[in-house]
Amino acid sequence: MKGIYWRPKYVSRYVLVLVALMALGSVVAVETFKQRKEQRNFSAKLRAARHMSSAMVEVKKFRLQHKLTGQDGRDGAERFPIDKENDPTGSGLIGFPLSPITSNTGYLLSKQATINPNFAAVAAHLLKRAGVEKGDVVAVGFSGSFPALNLAVLSACEVLGLEPIIITSAAASEWGANIPGLSWLETENHLYKLRIVRHKTIAASIGGVEDKGYGMPPDGIKELKRVIEQLGIVFLDAETEDTLERRMEIYDHAAAGRPYKAYINVGGGTISVGSEHGKKMFLPGLNRRLPPEAADIDSIMVRFAQQDVPVIHFTQVRDLARMYELPIPPTEAQQVGKGTIFYKVEYNLTLAAILLGVLLVAVYLLVRQNLMARFTGNPKKDAAGPPEPMV
Repeated sequence: MKGIYWRPKYVSRYVLVLVALMALGSVVAVETFKQRKEQRNFSAKLRAARHMSSAMVEVKKFRLQHKLTGQDGRDGAERFPIDKENDPTGSGLIGFPLSPITSNTGYLLSKQATINPNFAAVAAHLLKRAGVEKGDVVAVGFSGSFPALNLAVLSACEVLGLEPIIITSAAASEWGANIPGLSWLETENHLYKLRIVRHKTIAASIGGVEDKGYGMPPDGIKELKRVIEQLGIVFLDAETEDTLERRMEIYDHAAAGRPYKAYINVGGGTISVGSEHGKKMFLPGLNRRLPPEAADIDSIMVRFAQQDVPVIHFTQVRDLARMYELPIPPTEAQQVGKGTIFYKVEYNLTLAAILLGVLLVAVYLLVRQNLMARFTGNPKKDAAGPPEPMV
């Protein structure tokens, strides 16, 4: 059975094949010669990642130099070594599965994924998307569960010239900053004394279940209270006060009438996110509006979202890492400047426009004007007629 197809009148098949090959070649060229394009705020992102990288070096030194004598007489360097199996990059930012200041369960792979200075670039990116400018005030909720993400946020704030007002839940989930003497509050204070960061926590609670450390051993709670008192931090006692209301009062007082331009939550602190269900109502990353039904679960995030303050939610870490093509987990120390947060491979629009123009001109001359036939001395006056059926 023969089929019918339509072709321009009197135009050679060779011409049509030539045009088709030109079109195919153009597609191949556009797909082959893509360009690596810097993303917005590239310089700020790079500086934030470099800042975090420097901070990570100091945190590792702090851990290696840490001395804590236990009842067995062994010091901290021996009792709390860096475990290369669970901390493959040797960062010193991965804790242990159990300790007196461990609040609840944690996921090792999520903790490992954060050991990457390029997460500071992610923090800077999200803050710029939230609309912050140099000198702005941002509210921050930390816990000891993700010390590397805490570093990322502090590094981004330093580079962007922001003033973070920080309230922390001192305890940590498994694999976080859960080593006595190396809690997040002590690590942060060490960096503050070295002037690597210019801001630190102004108020802290025990953290954990109901912000009271339920399930933690008494000596762990006692240790965190000692640290909070020793560092001169305001203690939020969930046994005697509503720590959610108290946090909002502290944020309000510290801002001194200035508007908050963002609220940044790191991890799953009970008061910050409300509950496990409330934590999942907010998307990882930037949330510009209060999610539907989230108002039913009171939390710091909900309070700020109700005031139309953008909420940056560092949770579901592996999803965030995949979003910006960061390794899960990194198996070696990560180079600053890697990931789609810095560069994206995109089509070269200039090349595509040039090739499209060339192709359109070729179609016009070779098909519409039948230029090939004119060169061969066999022009057809009616070559520009309507297409004709061919068998």
